[in-house]
Amino acid sequence: MLRRFAYLLLLLGGGLFVYGLLTGEVRFALLLIFPVFYGSGVISGLAFTLIFLGFVLLFLEPFLSHKTSFDTKSPPITYSSEKNIPQIYREKEVKTEKKYGGLILIGPIPIVFGSDRDTVLVVVLIALLILAFIVFFFALPFIQG
Repeated sequence: MLRRFAYLLLLLGGGLFVYGLLTGEVRFALLLIFPVFYGSGVISGLAFTLIFLGFVLLFLEPFLSHKTSFDTKSPPITYSSEKNIPQIYREKEVKTEKKYGGLILIGPIPIVFGSDRDTVLVVVLIALLILAFIVFFFALPFIQG
């Protein structure tokens, strides 16, 4: 429940953040190669506070949750004839192929890696979206005049 509340805070803060960008209360700048968002006013302050609280709650959620592994009943263990391995563990043996991919942005230079072609393609598309977002907000002050 706490995790859902944290996601809700992040979503509300992000919505207020976008609204602040559109109305001009939140501004965007580049400090060397790092994007910086700043603003003054109620909307920008509330947006930054909600986003900060959302991240804090997501960080603290594992420590604050009181779930233990003993809360649920486990099914009875039956043994198979092969090597006395419990049947419950044999049924869960499912072979899955693990895929991974990543993106490292060093300034405007993307470094993309992945385990297969499809994953790399998805990461490249994400990199292009991030770079387009940064270029758009960098060019926005020049467009507005």
